[in-house]
Amino acid sequence: MECISTTQYSISLNVGLYGKIQGRRGLRLGDPISPLLFIICMEYFIRILNRVAMIIGFEFHTKCKGLKLNHLCFVDDMLLFCKGTYQSVVLMLRGLQTFTDTSGLSTNARKSKIFSANMKTQSLEDICELTGYQKGTLPFRYLGVPISAKKLTALDYEMLLEKLAVRVCRPKKAGGLWVLDCMIWNEASVAKYAWNIAQKADNLWVRWVDHIYLSHTNWWDYTPPTDYSWYWKKICSIRDKFKAGYMGNGWITHNGSYTIHSGYQHRKGEQEAWYWEKWCHFSKECLKLILQRLGLGVQNLNLHSLWKMMTRNITGRKCRAFLHAVLTALVYNISKARNRALWKQAVPEPRRVRDQIKEDCKIKVYNHIDSNINRSGGNWIGGLYNITHV
Repeated sequence: MECISTTQYSISLNVGLYGKIQGRRGLRLGDPISPLLFIICMEYFIRILNRVAMIIGFEFHTKCKGLKLNHLCFVDDMLLFCKGTYQSVVLMLRGLQTFTDTSGLSTNARKSKIFSANMKTQSLEDICELTGYQKGTLPFRYLGVPISAKKLTALDYEMLLEKLAVRVCRPKKAGGLWVLDCMIWNEASVAKYAWNIAQKADNLWVRWVDHIYLSHTNWWDYTPPTDYSWYWKKICSIRDKFKAGYMGNGWITHNGSYTIHSGYQHRKGEQEAWYWEKWCHFSKECLKLILQRLGLGVQNLNLHSLWKMMTRNITGRKCRAFLHAVLTALVYNISKARNRALWKQAVPEPRRVRDQIKEDCKIKVYNHIDSNINRSGGNWIGGLYNITHV
């Protein structure tokens, strides 16, 4: 521990270092030895908990007995499991105290909670009083993800969906994933669990699922009972959607390994190309109607040259500002229609989009029809809304 107790700190002031402050505890920020020391400490803590599980009088949680599981570690967060008996909790506390006496680290009672199921109220209150921890309720959030034994409502997912929408739908150049169909991408992500089960991946979750749910039955022939948890039945239903992509013991890709991206492409199939071809046609139809409404004889719908060709026919600062507003409203309404098609399976007719753009730009019209606009420009804009320019 000499590397911890012999650290010194100096203060940087006016391009100079001053003073030598002796470190008493902890490591410097970003010290490369920090994760190694953390792992050493947690390894010792885990061994204590494994020893606690072997003591006579300790009882495992009902769903963890087969795997002899009494803890899960997520970096510096720890979940402890045991049957809701007074003796089991006392043994857990003794293990925690042993770790505290050795390392000097202790639990934070204000951040620790007890979650229970099918326990008597008095027994739960006794355990809360013994530990000093508060009673927790489901659902709770861990890293922004709602945790619950029941099927979550749309309200429970609201905050998470807002964060995902920014991250997932953002273009790759802006740090996002540029996913076009979030629902299919979510299914492809969940299918990764089905793949791990099929491959009997060497991790704790797969072993737990095999012990609790499958009981060593064939994964592809398995049907979940109706009274099993909603999330497990969802995994099984998504497995069936991706079943055609599994060839023998591998995936249909050239290397036989499943990835979320390959699963997404498999589910979309030719739908993706059809989807964009359809929306490209929809966008062009909307643009044609707008150009007809504006009275512009532009035949080339190539977006790269469209603006240049349109502005050749439109002169004057205010006329071009109105034209810019119309094109902005066009892009917005096409995007809005696309989202409506994705989430509500409803696509408006192009002429309705044209009429909506006309309404959206009405305020712009009244702002530009004034004495400061030239007569030809005023007549052009006014004629679109049957307004006389004086």
